[in-house]
Amino acid sequence: MPRPHCQRRIAGRPRVQVFKPRGVAMNELAEVHLQADAWEALRLCDYEGLDQEQAAARMGVSRPTISRILERGRAAVAKALVEGCSLLIDLPADAVQECADCRGSWPGPAAHVRCPACGSCRMHLLLNPADRT
Repeated sequence: MPRPHCQRRIAGRPRVQVFKPRGVAMNELAEVHLQADAWEALRLCDYEGLDQEQAAARMGVSRPTISRILERGRAAVAKALVEGCSLLIDLPADAVQECADCRGSWPGPAAHVRCPACGSCRMHLLLNPADRT
């Protein structure tokens, strides 16, 4: 029997959730979906320059899991770039926002910038494993 999946921690909401080629209407483009955990793994490893161990610790998953998430994310970005597709970053509506300091939690992705309970700005999203494809 396989081990149960861990929730993945996402540092926040992407500033932009849709990327598309210039000069082409959205309705003319095929869509490629990038899951929120893959966006976070790409942000941590490729943008912030963390190694996979550090990224895995930040996301609350194992190093082999971060490797699989990165592989899936890089494949989605490459497909969008090579085939000229739109890239949509999927944030599940049932994600839970959690405070890293007091561990208070609230439903909905990125509803709060500061924790309503303690005022901390160290908020992140928790994604359930069932949210990913």
